[in-house]
Amino acid sequence: MSYRACCIGAWLSLGVIAYATLLPFEFRDISVERAWEVYTSIGFHGITGGNQGQWVANVLLYVPLGFFWAAWLSHAVQGRAGQWVMGVLAALVALMTTMTIEFLQIWLPVRYPAIADMSGNFLGGVIGVVSWFALRGWLGGWLGHIRRGGPTALLVVVSAYVLAYTGLILLPFDLVLSPWAVAERLTSGAVHLWAQSAGCLADPSCVGFRGAELVASLPLGLLLVVLIPRVRREPWRLGMAAALAVAVGLELLNLFVASGVVEGRSAMMRAFGITLGIFIGRSMLTDASRLLAALRQWGPLLVAGAALPYTLLLVLGSHEFRPYHWDIDQAVDTLQSTRLLPFYYHYNVAEVAALRSMLFHLLLYAPLGVFAWLLALRVRATRYQIAAWAAGVAVSLAALVEFGKLFTEGGRPDSSSLVLAGLAAAGAVMLLDWLAFALTRRDAAAPAKAGRVIAGS
Repeated sequence: MSYRACCIGAWLSLGVIAYATLLPFEFRDISVERAWEVYTSIGFHGITGGNQGQWVANVLLYVPLGFFWAAWLSHAVQGRAGQWVMGVLAALVALMTTMTIEFLQIWLPVRYPAIADMSGNFLGGVIGVVSWFALRGWLGGWLGHIRRGGPTALLVVVSAYVLAYTGLILLPFDLVLSPWAVAERLTSGAVHLWAQSAGCLADPSCVGFRGAELVASLPLGLLLVVLIPRVRREPWRLGMAAALAVAVGLELLNLFVASGVVEGRSAMMRAFGITLGIFIGRSMLTDASRLLAALRQWGPLLVAGAALPYTLLLVLGSHEFRPYHWDIDQAVDTLQSTRLLPFYYHYNVAEVAALRSMLFHLLLYAPLGVFAWLLALRVRATRYQIAAWAAGVAVSLAALVEFGKLFTEGGRPDSSSLVLAGLAAAGAVMLLDWLAFALTRRDAAAPAKAGRVIAGS
């Protein structure tokens, strides 16, 4: 990992933590003396099932901070002793950051300092530091494979995705590890052959979530194709059996999550997604050049055919199929009462619900990046130019969609969608461009060029 990347990662992780933990930036009029009195009197109330999810979120938030600060500080340091000194210094950065943030939260009306939060933050920083020193030898090789492309690069990237996907299933990490507790969950209604009675069934938000669940499962099928050649040769028999087994196995992980529920429909959607991923991956690996040629020829037609249905689904899905009104005064009142800070409203819901909302919006706007990439196959433009164009279109469309919420019953604009839309569209372009490069790259010895032209990839 380059020195520049480590430096950017270090300061970016610190900025994200400061922004995420100091929202809504509405500081009260409290003297420093009173704040210090409150700060020095806080106690440790333990970690229970009620706040375990929040504690785990605190741990995960500080892992990138410890990782990138350890990478940056130890980048040019020679010798094992010096490396570990820098590691300790990075852990101290995490400790000082959480102590400072918790102190500043005394001035916020909706937050308060807690030793449990500081312990989770510091532990996350330490985990990040240890992860850097444990993985840095492997990390160089993985990044090298990714730059060179080829099947190994594909395996590295998809494997990392599968690990992240599995982690999302286990959220909020209120794990049940006792055999007796697992047995109790089996008999207490945590397992449903189709769906729990209190769960959503056919409402639009539920349909959208299940659709996102299917799309998110596609890379798992690609991983099966890469790992098991027989799956590629026998997709109808071995591939579908493997997809069903993986889907059921992933769904059963919810047995070990206290707040998790095992549902047959969720396993079915994952199985469909994995199966579809197998057939897509099979086509990609069999003749990637031919597939790209077909996409170059038919891409504009595909975009033209999908643009209108996608736009309708985007608008109706974002507006949650609410009825519309044309009361200007009501719309103005809603706008005046709306907080425009990105991710402001994510603190009004549980961490898992906020994360699912973010992932849903990323998937909602990612097709714009797909459309841009397909159209770019016929023009000479770098991936960065196309990514910037896609992000601009996505942000503009998201702004119109959020503005439209002013005229829906109970709707409220959320500027977070603009940020997520830009990231989703640009990320989709970058990912598809790299994927096309990795699939067509057979000469693994030659390094990839950072600014290659999409039309020729």
